[in-house]
Amino acid sequence: MNFTASQTVDGFQVSGVGLRGSFFGNMVPPGGFKIEVNATAEALNRQPLCILALPENEDPVGLSAISNASIQADNCLVHSNRDILTKDNAAIKAGTIQAFGTATGAGYAPAANNGALTLNDPFKGRNIRRGNACDNLNPIPKIIEAKDTQNLAAAVHKREIIVKDNATLLLRPGEHYFCQNLIMQGNSKVRGDNVVLIFDQKGTFTATDNSAISLTGRTGGGWAGFVIVASRNNEKDMEISSSSVDKLLGTIYVPEATLVINAAGSVAEASKWSVVVAKEIKLDLNARLVINTDYAGSGVPVPMGVGNSAGGDGPRLKQ
Repeated sequence: MNFTASQTVDGFQVSGVGLRGSFFGNMVPPGGFKIEVNATAEALNRQPLCILALPENEDPVGLSAISNASIQADNCLVHSNRDILTKDNAAIKAGTIQAFGTATGAGYAPAANNGALTLNDPFKGRNIRRGNACDNLNPIPKIIEAKDTQNLAAAVHKREIIVKDNATLLLRPGEHYFCQNLIMQGNSKVRGDNVVLIFDQKGTFTATDNSAISLTGRTGGGWAGFVIVASRNNEKDMEISSSSVDKLLGTIYVPEATLVINAAGSVAEASKWSVVVAKEIKLDLNARLVINTDYAGSGVPVPMGVGNSAGGDGPRLKQ
Protein backbone atom coordinates (compact mmCIF):
# COMPACT_ATOMS: atom_id res chain seq x y z
CA MET A 1 0.00 0.00 0.00
CA ASN A 2 1.34 3.43 -0.95
CA PHE A 3 0.77 6.52 1.21
CA THR A 4 1.06 10.21 0.35
CA ALA A 5 0.91 13.16 2.72
CA SER A 6 0.12 16.78 1.92
CA GLN A 7 -0.37 19.97 3.88
CA THR A 8 -3.62 21.88 3.48
CA VAL A 9 -4.43 25.43 4.54
CA ASP A 10 -5.60 24.27 7.96
CA GLY A 11 -4.07 20.84 8.53
CA PHE A 12 -2.62 17.70 7.01
CA GLN A 13 -4.08 15.04 4.74
CA VAL A 14 -2.82 11.47 4.40
CA SER A 15 -4.04 9.23 1.58
CA GLY A 16 -3.36 5.55 1.03
CA VAL A 17 -3.95 3.43 -2.07
CA GLY A 18 -3.46 -0.31 -2.21
CA LEU A 19 -4.20 -3.13 -4.65
CA ARG A 20 -5.08 -6.67 -3.66
CA GLY A 21 -5.27 -9.50 -6.12
CA SER A 22 -8.65 -10.75 -7.31
CA PHE A 23 -10.13 -14.23 -7.12
CA PHE A 24 -10.33 -16.81 -9.87
CA GLY A 25 -7.41 -15.71 -11.96
CA ASN A 26 -8.03 -11.97 -11.96
CA MET A 27 -11.72 -12.37 -12.72
CA VAL A 28 -13.48 -11.27 -9.49
CA PRO A 29 -13.11 -8.36 -9.55
CA PRO A 30 -11.23 -7.71 -12.79
CA GLY A 31 -7.87 -6.15 -12.04
CA GLY A 32 -8.06 -6.82 -8.27
CA PHE A 33 -9.37 -5.03 -5.19
CA LYS A 34 -8.50 -1.32 -5.00
CA ILE A 35 -8.37 0.00 -1.45
CA GLU A 36 -8.34 3.75 -0.72
CA VAL A 37 -8.20 5.47 2.69
CA ASN A 38 -8.02 9.16 3.57
CA ALA A 39 -7.55 11.00 6.86
CA THR A 40 -7.39 14.70 7.61
CA ALA A 41 -5.90 16.11 10.81
CA GLU A 42 -5.97 19.60 12.20
CA ALA A 43 -2.59 21.30 12.20
CA LEU A 44 -0.57 21.15 15.38
CA ASN A 45 -0.76 24.67 16.74
CA ARG A 46 1.78 25.57 19.37
CA GLN A 47 0.90 29.25 19.52
CA PRO A 48 -0.58 30.49 22.78
CA LEU A 49 -4.36 30.88 22.89
CA CYS A 50 -5.19 34.54 23.52
CA ILE A 51 -8.72 35.13 22.19
CA LEU A 52 -11.53 32.58 22.34
CA ALA A 53 -15.17 33.23 21.43
CA LEU A 54 -17.67 30.69 22.78
CA PRO A 55 -21.00 31.61 21.13
CA GLU A 56 -24.10 29.47 21.49
CA ASN A 57 -25.32 27.49 18.50
CA GLU A 58 -27.98 30.08 17.72
CA ASP A 59 -25.36 32.86 17.51
CA PRO A 60 -23.71 32.64 14.08
CA VAL A 61 -20.86 35.08 14.77
CA GLY A 62 -18.58 34.76 17.76
CA LEU A 63 -16.02 37.44 16.89
CA SER A 64 -16.69 40.57 14.87
CA ALA A 65 -14.79 43.74 14.00
CA ILE A 66 -16.40 46.54 12.00
CA SER A 67 -15.97 50.25 11.21
CA ASN A 68 -12.16 50.42 11.19
CA ALA A 69 -11.84 48.40 14.39
CA SER A 70 -8.87 46.06 14.70
CA ILE A 71 -7.27 43.32 16.73
CA GLN A 72 -3.50 43.07 17.00
CA ALA A 73 -2.55 39.75 18.54
CA ASP A 74 0.90 38.92 17.23
CA ASN A 75 2.28 35.47 18.00
CA CYS A 76 -0.91 34.00 19.43
CA LEU A 77 -4.11 32.21 18.43
CA VAL A 78 -7.45 33.93 17.80
CA HIS A 79 -10.30 31.41 17.61
CA SER A 80 -14.10 31.45 17.29
CA ASN A 81 -16.30 28.42 17.88
CA ARG A 82 -18.65 29.85 15.22
CA ASP A 83 -17.98 32.49 12.53
CA ILE A 84 -15.67 35.50 12.40
CA LEU A 85 -16.75 38.70 10.64
CA THR A 86 -14.86 41.77 9.51
CA LYS A 87 -16.27 44.65 7.48
CA ASP A 88 -15.89 48.37 6.80
CA ASN A 89 -12.07 48.37 6.82
CA ALA A 90 -11.73 46.34 10.00
CA ALA A 91 -8.69 44.10 10.44
CA ILE A 92 -7.48 41.17 12.53
CA LYS A 93 -3.77 40.43 12.77
CA ALA A 94 -2.58 37.46 14.79
CA GLY A 95 -0.22 34.52 14.80
CA THR A 96 -3.10 32.27 13.69
CA ILE A 97 -6.76 33.08 13.01
CA GLN A 98 -9.30 30.29 12.81
CA ALA A 99 -13.03 29.70 12.93
CA PHE A 100 -15.12 26.59 13.40
CA GLY A 101 -17.45 28.10 10.80
CA THR A 102 -16.36 30.70 8.28
CA ALA A 103 -14.25 33.86 8.48
CA THR A 104 -15.88 36.41 6.18
CA GLY A 105 -14.68 39.82 5.11
CA ALA A 106 -11.18 41.12 4.52
CA GLY A 107 -8.27 42.35 6.61
CA TYR A 108 -7.04 39.03 7.97
CA ALA A 109 -3.29 38.59 8.40
CA PRO A 110 -2.50 35.78 7.91
CA ALA A 111 -5.49 34.38 6.04
CA ALA A 112 -8.03 32.86 8.41
CA ASN A 113 -8.56 29.09 8.54
CA ASN A 114 -12.13 27.84 8.18
CA GLY A 115 -13.57 24.59 9.48
CA ALA A 116 -11.37 24.33 12.55
CA LEU A 117 -12.44 22.04 15.36
CA THR A 118 -14.18 23.70 18.30
CA LEU A 119 -12.17 24.52 21.40
CA ASN A 120 -13.54 23.72 24.83
CA ASP A 121 -14.09 26.39 27.44
CA PRO A 122 -10.76 26.15 29.32
CA PHE A 123 -12.36 27.20 32.62
CA LYS A 124 -15.67 25.36 32.38
CA GLY A 125 -15.21 23.57 35.70
CA ARG A 126 -14.57 26.73 37.73
CA ASN A 127 -17.07 27.74 40.39
CA ILE A 128 -17.67 31.49 40.08
CA ARG A 129 -20.79 32.44 42.03
CA ARG A 130 -20.66 32.88 45.80
CA GLY A 131 -23.99 31.34 46.76
CA ASN A 132 -26.17 33.88 48.55
CA ALA A 133 -23.52 36.57 48.77
CA CYS A 134 -25.72 39.03 46.87
CA ASP A 135 -28.85 38.68 48.95
CA ASN A 136 -30.22 41.86 50.57
CA LEU A 137 -28.73 44.31 48.09
CA ASN A 138 -28.42 47.99 48.91
CA PRO A 139 -30.55 49.83 46.29
CA ILE A 140 -28.78 53.17 46.76
CA PRO A 141 -25.77 53.58 44.46
CA LYS A 142 -22.40 54.59 45.82
CA ILE A 143 -21.39 57.66 43.80
CA ILE A 144 -17.79 58.85 43.72
CA GLU A 145 -17.51 62.24 42.03
CA ALA A 146 -15.70 65.55 41.69
CA LYS A 147 -12.02 65.04 42.56
CA ASP A 148 -12.57 62.43 45.25
CA THR A 149 -10.28 59.44 45.63
CA GLN A 150 -11.90 56.36 47.11
CA ASN A 151 -9.99 53.30 48.33
CA LEU A 152 -12.03 50.12 48.09
CA ALA A 153 -11.00 47.03 50.04
CA ALA A 154 -11.48 43.59 48.51
CA ALA A 155 -14.93 42.36 49.56
CA VAL A 156 -18.46 41.65 48.38
CA HIS A 157 -19.80 44.97 47.07
CA LYS A 158 -23.60 45.07 47.36
CA ARG A 159 -24.14 48.54 45.98
CA GLU A 160 -23.87 49.81 42.44
CA ILE A 161 -20.75 51.94 42.17
CA ILE A 162 -20.64 54.94 39.84
CA VAL A 163 -17.37 56.82 39.41
CA LYS A 164 -17.74 60.13 37.56
CA ASP A 165 -16.18 63.52 36.82
CA ASN A 166 -12.47 63.43 37.80
CA ALA A 167 -12.84 60.98 40.66
CA THR A 168 -10.53 58.00 41.21
CA LEU A 169 -11.38 54.52 42.47
CA LEU A 170 -8.41 52.61 43.90
CA LEU A 171 -9.02 48.89 44.28
CA ARG A 172 -6.95 47.26 46.98
CA PRO A 173 -5.40 43.86 46.28
CA GLY A 174 -7.70 40.86 46.42
CA GLU A 175 -11.02 39.58 45.08
CA HIS A 176 -13.67 42.23 44.44
CA TYR A 177 -17.10 40.61 44.07
CA PHE A 178 -19.62 43.01 42.53
CA CYS A 179 -23.30 42.24 43.05
CA GLN A 180 -24.30 45.24 40.94
CA ASN A 181 -22.73 47.44 38.27
CA LEU A 182 -19.40 49.22 38.28
CA ILE A 183 -19.77 52.23 35.99
CA MET A 184 -16.99 54.61 34.96
CA GLN A 185 -17.97 57.99 33.51
CA GLY A 186 -16.43 61.32 32.56
CA ASN A 187 -12.71 61.61 33.30
CA SER A 188 -12.80 59.14 36.16
CA LYS A 189 -10.11 56.55 36.85
CA VAL A 190 -10.07 53.03 38.22
CA ARG A 191 -6.77 51.46 39.23
CA GLY A 192 -5.81 48.25 40.92
CA ASP A 193 -2.86 45.89 41.15
CA ASN A 194 -3.17 42.23 42.13
CA VAL A 195 -6.96 42.39 41.78
CA VAL A 196 -9.78 40.44 40.15
CA LEU A 197 -13.19 41.97 39.50
CA ILE A 198 -15.91 39.28 39.65
CA PHE A 199 -19.45 40.21 38.60
CA ASP A 200 -22.48 38.33 39.84
CA GLN A 201 -25.62 37.80 37.77
CA LYS A 202 -26.88 41.39 38.11
CA GLY A 203 -23.57 43.20 37.75
CA THR A 204 -21.53 44.39 34.82
CA PHE A 205 -18.57 46.64 34.05
CA THR A 206 -19.04 49.73 31.87
CA ALA A 207 -16.38 52.30 31.00
CA THR A 208 -17.55 55.31 28.98
CA ASP A 209 -16.44 58.83 28.02
CA ASN A 210 -12.75 59.41 28.87
CA SER A 211 -12.58 57.15 31.89
CA ALA A 212 -9.16 55.60 32.43
CA ILE A 213 -8.64 51.95 33.33
CA SER A 214 -5.46 50.36 34.65
CA LEU A 215 -5.91 46.91 36.17
CA THR A 216 -3.43 44.12 36.91
CA GLY A 217 -4.74 40.66 37.66
CA ARG A 218 -4.24 38.47 40.70
CA THR A 219 -0.74 37.19 41.35
CA GLY A 220 -1.85 34.39 43.68
CA GLY A 221 -4.81 32.57 45.17
CA GLY A 222 -7.63 30.74 43.43
CA TRP A 223 -8.09 33.49 40.86
CA ALA A 224 -4.42 33.93 40.01
CA GLY A 225 -4.06 35.16 36.43
CA PHE A 226 -7.59 36.61 36.15
CA VAL A 227 -8.50 40.30 36.03
CA ILE A 228 -12.23 40.44 35.08
CA VAL A 229 -14.72 37.58 35.49
CA ALA A 230 -18.51 37.25 35.15
CA SER A 231 -20.67 34.47 36.52
CA ARG A 232 -22.10 31.87 34.16
CA ASN A 233 -25.64 33.21 34.44
CA ASN A 234 -24.51 36.77 33.66
CA GLU A 235 -25.52 37.62 30.09
CA LYS A 236 -25.01 41.38 30.35
CA ASP A 237 -22.66 43.15 27.95
CA MET A 238 -19.28 44.17 29.34
CA GLU A 239 -18.78 47.48 27.57
CA ILE A 240 -15.56 49.41 27.09
CA SER A 241 -16.41 52.67 25.33
CA SER A 242 -13.42 54.60 26.63
CA SER A 243 -10.26 55.38 24.69
CA SER A 244 -8.10 55.41 27.84
CA VAL A 245 -7.80 51.73 28.71
CA ASP A 246 -4.07 51.23 28.93
CA LYS A 247 -3.81 48.10 31.08
CA LEU A 248 -5.90 44.94 31.45
CA LEU A 249 -3.18 42.55 32.49
CA GLY A 250 -4.58 39.06 32.94
CA THR A 251 -7.50 36.96 31.74
CA ILE A 252 -10.94 38.37 31.01
CA TYR A 253 -13.42 35.50 31.41
CA VAL A 254 -17.08 36.23 30.70
CA PRO A 255 -18.44 32.88 29.42
CA GLU A 256 -22.07 33.93 28.90
CA ALA A 257 -21.57 37.64 28.24
CA THR A 258 -20.51 39.75 25.28
CA LEU A 259 -17.39 41.90 25.50
CA VAL A 260 -18.08 45.10 23.56
CA ILE A 261 -15.19 47.43 22.71
CA ASN A 262 -16.42 50.44 20.77
CA ALA A 263 -14.34 53.56 21.22
CA ALA A 264 -11.47 54.94 19.19
CA GLY A 265 -8.10 54.14 20.72
CA SER A 266 -6.00 51.23 21.89
CA VAL A 267 -7.18 48.88 24.60
CA ALA A 268 -4.75 46.96 26.85
CA GLU A 269 -1.67 48.04 24.89
CA ALA A 270 0.39 48.61 28.06
CA SER A 271 -0.35 45.10 29.38
CA LYS A 272 2.44 42.53 29.38
CA TRP A 273 -0.16 39.98 28.33
CA SER A 274 -3.90 39.62 28.03
CA VAL A 275 -6.34 36.81 27.30
CA VAL A 276 -10.02 37.14 26.41
CA VAL A 277 -12.51 34.28 26.72
CA ALA A 278 -16.09 35.44 26.11
CA LYS A 279 -19.35 34.24 24.65
CA GLU A 280 -19.03 36.93 21.98
CA ILE A 281 -16.49 39.64 21.23
CA LYS A 282 -17.55 42.75 19.29
CA LEU A 283 -15.30 45.62 18.19
CA ASP A 284 -16.59 48.80 16.56
CA LEU A 285 -15.89 52.48 15.93
CA ASN A 286 -12.10 52.50 15.39
CA ALA A 287 -11.41 50.45 18.53
CA ARG A 288 -8.07 48.66 18.63
CA LEU A 289 -7.59 45.68 20.93
CA VAL A 290 -3.92 44.89 21.54
CA ILE A 291 -2.99 41.47 22.90
CA ASN A 292 0.62 41.14 24.05
CA THR A 293 2.31 37.86 24.98
CA ASP A 294 5.12 38.71 27.40
CA TYR A 295 4.02 36.02 29.85
CA ALA A 296 7.35 35.68 31.62
CA GLY A 297 7.79 39.36 32.41
CA SER A 298 4.48 40.23 34.06
CA GLY A 299 4.46 38.78 37.58
CA VAL A 300 0.88 37.61 36.92
CA PRO A 301 0.74 33.85 36.24
CA VAL A 302 -1.10 32.53 33.20
CA PRO A 303 -4.04 30.25 34.13
CA MET A 304 -3.92 26.69 32.83
CA GLY A 305 -5.80 26.37 29.56
CA VAL A 306 -4.86 29.65 27.86
CA GLY A 307 -1.81 31.61 26.81
CA ASN A 308 1.41 29.65 26.99
CA SER A 309 -0.33 27.29 29.44
CA ALA A 310 -2.92 26.15 26.88
CA GLY A 311 -1.45 22.64 26.70
CA GLY A 312 -3.05 20.33 24.17
CA ASP A 313 -2.47 16.85 22.90
CA GLY A 314 -1.22 17.62 19.43
CA PRO A 315 -3.12 17.27 16.15
CA ARG A 316 -6.70 16.05 16.27
CA LEU A 317 -8.41 13.90 13.66
CA LYS A 318 -10.98 15.86 11.67
CA GLN A 319 -12.08 13.28 9.12
